[in-house]
Amino acid sequence: MTFKRIRAQTLCIIAANAVSIILSVSLFISAALLSESQKTQFSAENWTAKNSKFAYSQQSAFIGNDAEFTTDSLDMVRGIISNEITNASIKNEENNRLWYDSYYSRIGKFQAHGTVLGNTECEINAVNGDFFMLHNFRLINGAFFSDNDLMQDYAVIDDNTAWKLFGSSDVVGMSFTVNNNDFYVSGVIERPKSKGEIEYYGKSPEIYISYDSASVIIGEEYSAISCYEAVLPEPVENFASKTFKTAFEAYSDSSVLITNTDRFSFRKRMKALKNISSCVAPKKPVIYPWWENAARKTEFRLSFIYLFALLALIIPLITVIVLLVKLYRYYRKQKRKLKNKLSDIIDRIRTRKYRKELSITAENADISNQQPYM
Repeated sequence: MTFKRIRAQTLCIIAANAVSIILSVSLFISAALLSESQKTQFSAENWTAKNSKFAYSQQSAFIGNDAEFTTDSLDMVRGIISNEITNASIKNEENNRLWYDSYYSRIGKFQAHGTVLGNTECEINAVNGDFFMLHNFRLINGAFFSDNDLMQDYAVIDDNTAWKLFGSSDVVGMSFTVNNNDFYVSGVIERPKSKGEIEYYGKSPEIYISYDSASVIIGEEYSAISCYEAVLPEPVENFASKTFKTAFEAYSDSSVLITNTDRFSFRKRMKALKNISSCVAPKKPVIYPWWENAARKTEFRLSFIYLFALLALIIPLITVIVLLVKLYRYYRKQKRKLKNKLSDIIDRIRTRKYRKELSITAENADISNQQPYM
């Protein structure tokens, strides 16, 4: 084999490895960016950063209508979670919250009448105040309402609703009506920007109100909950998920429990490839909200992105194995050469020593033969 041919083959191997590594790194980077686009899935990490005494885990329960999970069920669920945390001897500093939760239900579409541009059909969502903490919406202006507000007629609207009702996003304090009930804008949030979230968020203007306000709109007590979420301490692995599972044991047949924290990790996505259909087709009669649909699609995509990223490393892996084999063979060859060389040296030393001993023996014999007889 000529030198030019060897050189050409070497360059081809180097180029193939470089392309494979660049492709794999690009896929891992795209996976990281895709994961980070799902802002609703990182509440535990954000809470941990503020409360560094503990690690935290985000848990979600998506509940079917037949479960009849309502605001009256909250005391039982919260009581179980609190007891499990107390039994684990987990304590926080005084006046700091150890954990928090949120709950949500989509009421439906209603006509909202603004004071500037008229009316538009909007999706109305009932939430508690901590819903906004957990879902990490970007606040354009104003503030989120709280469960402790004396007035329960505040609403958080997205920028799409603000423009359709008022022609501006700077509308904090302005009023609109739904079913002849007045509401005041406490804050305006930005609609999700990532491709996956936009797809499931939809184009309808969105309004978020308290459960008390929801009862006013429909004319009777509104208590349905389709999604319950919590950020819980994680002193040991799987403590939060086991606690959450215990709390929802009575609703296990009609609910889907998700551990949001670390759901996009390489380890979990590779493990999920064995049962990838579970990321797409729900096994229980549950309707997922937009953020969970976006997260499940992201899980599905990440599983294959990570798989292709690994497959792209096959060529470098084979190259490394071939090099290691060649190095091992070279090592054994050099070892044999060294061993033979040492053996030759030892043989020469022994031969020289043997010859020297023979020479001394011969000299002694000559001397003995030359001595006169007494």
